[in-house]
Amino acid sequence: MSVITKRGDSGETDLMFGRRSPKTAPRIEAYGTVDELNSLIGVVRHSGVSSRTVEMLDGVQARLVGAMGELATMEEDLPKYDAKGYARIKAEDVAWLEEQAHLLEKECDIRFKGWARPGKEGSLGSAYLDLARSVCRRAERRVVALRLDHALSNVNTALFLNRLSDLCWVLARFEALAAGEKDPGLSRPFPPVLLFRHVAYLRDSRVRRSLERMVLPQIHVQVAIPRNGSSLFSGEGFPISPAAGWK
Repeated sequence: MSVITKRGDSGETDLMFGRRSPKTAPRIEAYGTVDELNSLIGVVRHSGVSSRTVEMLDGVQARLVGAMGELATMEEDLPKYDAKGYARIKAEDVAWLEEQAHLLEKECDIRFKGWARPGKEGSLGSAYLDLARSVCRRAERRVVALRLDHALSNVNTALFLNRLSDLCWVLARFEALAAGEKDPGLSRPFPPVLLFRHVAYLRDSRVRRSLERMVLPQIHVQVAIPRNGSSLFSGEGFPISPAAGWK
């Protein structure tokens, strides 16, 4: 059977068990947005994220298939849906998401400390996870609209999407932390002196330690900081031997 059926040319589409619906109906919008979310998560999986994140997202995608199936089924047809053994979102699926988020929060000390700026943390995977989070919020709004219209009895579907958006936020921060460990923020080499013209606040001990650990082993030089207290590079930094240490 070809994927090109032409059954939607009139502006209607198929639901489960032979039902038809206008493509603009709230139910179609709901499961279509979940489908969009699922596709975007597929992009996240191939954006350089960790194997742990990929495994977690695979579990999410498996559950989203069941969510789409239920959303594509009219309430009066749910007994048929269940009789065939098709998956639905259950309370344990919501609990699973909460458990994954709490584990990452605890292990990596991830806490909400204000709105994140997507992309600022320098990780493509993190930025895509923030995009997935926002699409997930939209999917949740579409599902809640069905609930308020008494067209969806299963509250767990909306709860699952709510918790999934939270998990996407946590995973975005987790991936940013992982990217920071791989890359100190310097994605391409600079000449030893010019390198330090691009680094602000070298007098900050945390930045110095980061440079000592991540940059200096690669370029085998350190830079002396003027003793006169002048702002960075109002004069010139200059390379010295590693043995000389920081001034």
